[in-house]
Amino acid sequence: MRSLHNYGYVLFILALFAAAVRLTRSRSAAESQSLRLENPRARLTQKLLALIVLVGASALSAMSTWHMPWLWVAAAVAWLSGLQSVLSLVLRSPDQLLVLERVFGVLFSGVAIAIYLVFVR
Repeated sequence: MRSLHNYGYVLFILALFAAAVRLTRSRSAAESQSLRLENPRARLTQKLLALIVLVGASALSAMSTWHMPWLWVAAAVAWLSGLQSVLSLVLRSPDQLLVLERVFGVLFSGVAIAIYLVFVR
């Protein structure tokens, strides 16, 4: 049971970090990402990374049924990251990317709160 508590702390810190990064993203970073995604090669790389993350999320979701309750949280974080990667390919203007970062920052904050309430506390 102690190792589950340690995993909870690790996941909690990772979710907090992901939320903080997304909530403090500047407009210039969104503009830079928008320019980068104009390149077809960069979009292909983004698609492949999103696919890898979503496949990993599916694997974590399947493994969470093996009596490892902390894996559902890792799967949720992976699903959110993969979904954000896919949506950033569709919503490529700087304003849309900035809103996307803020929305996913709030979602990751919610995940961090859930991790704290279920595993850390």
